[in-house]
Amino acid sequence: MVYKTLDMKLLLFLLFSLSLQAQVSNFTVENNNLIWSKVYNDSVSAENLLKIVRTKGKFDQINLANNEINFTLQYSSSDLKPYGYKYMTGAIFLQTGGTCIGLIEFKENRYKVSVYNIKINPDSSEDSEEYPLSEYALKKGEIKKIGTIQKALEFYDGYLTDVFSSKTVNKDW
Repeated sequence: MVYKTLDMKLLLFLLFSLSLQAQVSNFTVENNNLIWSKVYNDSVSAENLLKIVRTKGKFDQINLANNEINFTLQYSSSDLKPYGYKYMTGAIFLQTGGTCIGLIEFKENRYKVSVYNIKINPDSSEDSEEYPLSEYALKKGEIKKIGTIQKALEFYDGYLTDVFSSKTVNKDW
């Protein structure tokens, strides 16, 4: 009887742990760095995707070479609002925005976006230093289970998913 209780507790713990991980499934941790990556099943060409994403985000730099797109993307707190972010109610590090550096790779009928350097600007001044999101979101090489961190990652996930999607939204509808 004791074993059944322990088995049940272990099962519940595992299910709970998996549900927390599923909330930020496009984020992984590699070498203590937080990485967002997503594979899109779409046959869009690199040239066409480049045209589409340029209209969706504030890119400081975006280049196509050897069928890969390298980019540096600026984001602000207002970019995260459509995904649930509200000023002064979420993680404080989201209030001023930051930059993302990444790569888009293409294979037959799909492309993969990897954002491997998400930085936040805790100060709104132009010349202030940016810090890796990993410093706020990770503890001992794992994503923190704190609600504000989980929510912040959900905001990033929604924003990045939409920016790099080849689908465009007709705003006249």
